[in-house]
Amino acid sequence: MTRVEYREVITGESYFSWDIYILVEEYNSSFQLLTSRKLPVELFRWGGFFAGSKYNFLVFGQNNLKESDSEEVFRIVKYSKDWQRLGSASIYGANTQDAFVRGGLDCAESGNELYIHTCYTMYKAKDGLNHQSNVSFVVNQEDMSCKPLRVGCVSHSFDQYILVDQAKNIVQVDLGDGYPRAVTLSKWTNRANPDPAKRGRERVTATIEAIPGAVGDNSTGIHIGGLTETNGSYVTVYSRGSQETEKCFSGPSDLILAFIEKNTLTTKQVNLGRLSSDYWHYLGAPRLVPTSLSGGYVVWGEISEAEGNGTMHYASYSENGTVSAVKTVKGMASDCESIMHNGKVVWYVTQKSIPTFYILDASGVKAVKATAAPGAAAYPRVERSSVPARSTPPNSYTTEGSATPATPTMSSVNKPAYPELRCAGCNYLMCEEGDGKI
Repeated sequence: MTRVEYREVITGESYFSWDIYILVEEYNSSFQLLTSRKLPVELFRWGGFFAGSKYNFLVFGQNNLKESDSEEVFRIVKYSKDWQRLGSASIYGANTQDAFVRGGLDCAESGNELYIHTCYTMYKAKDGLNHQSNVSFVVNQEDMSCKPLRVGCVSHSFDQYILVDQAKNIVQVDLGDGYPRAVTLSKWTNRANPDPAKRGRERVTATIEAIPGAVGDNSTGIHIGGLTETNGSYVTVYSRGSQETEKCFSGPSDLILAFIEKNTLTTKQVNLGRLSSDYWHYLGAPRLVPTSLSGGYVVWGEISEAEGNGTMHYASYSENGTVSAVKTVKGMASDCESIMHNGKVVWYVTQKSIPTFYILDASGVKAVKATAAPGAAAYPRVERSSVPARSTPPNSYTTEGSATPATPTMSSVNKPAYPELRCAGCNYLMCEEGDGKI
């Protein structure tokens, strides 16, 4: 198993002495650490990590305050499964003033193509503002050529998810505060067909949850926790709470599991219960954990600062939209996506960078603290490698390198850390404007 973590570590007495890198750790099935290495952060902003079937990918970005078409704004870096850097795709200009702003990043793959769904602020518009929206790209995994992927525009878009379903449709879920003001699903029919000549162009949409309030009010009260499919439905989970700014971290929230029928896009909502939190007792993001096309789990956590402990809740769901009784155990849910390993759901949380792994199956939940394997140094330090120099490109989408893949490993898709710090969709904590509005 592979664990990937973006890290910012203070290395000296000065607050400005930082070591910033990507930590990659390999574990055996007993959750013993085998190897550890550091990979470079190649651009200023961390987007996320995706474990493909043949390659691993890291996604970076940076701001472009001068709005220059020659400034690199996104970089997708390809690694082999044994973490040898094989090449990258760079995106320049692309109407991007800042990458990954007030949202997340999600990836999916189909055949030779990698799909990236994220967000950005755009070049200044005629009204003098830099508007925020969703944006997507498609990357050829072999030659690392890259081009924009047409998506249904959502503005502002505060969370983004993407999947390629069994019928090669591209499906996206976005959280919008204005256009539209809703949790929406977009489906591009047959868009990921391996034969480009047979790819569909039809786009259909569904409103999963209409959000009341004024257009563009950043406070939505919604936090989405995943997107997957069953044999007959698309499935997403989200919390629905107060839209009042002062209650973003407190007050009741409903936990909603939504089943969107694949053909008609009609939505069935299952309310898993009303949750409550206050200043000393707060809820983590709900997470959707598919185990197969027949169903999976919903997992969410709560933390009591006063008591210094955590509690997690989980329920199983089936493809026909039924949900089991909610079970509660001591433990911690995670902001990272879970994986299936040896027929069990696995995720981790860290304390002082030492992970505790959680294993979930029909028998319940078990926690295992990570240890070093016999003969392996305990969390060895590996110096970061060098980054190839780059020249100014002639166009917005460029390619670098290719190679034969190594043996696949299992790992997770990580949402970047900073979207989880924002308040249930309103983004006040992460707002850089000072007044909580974007």
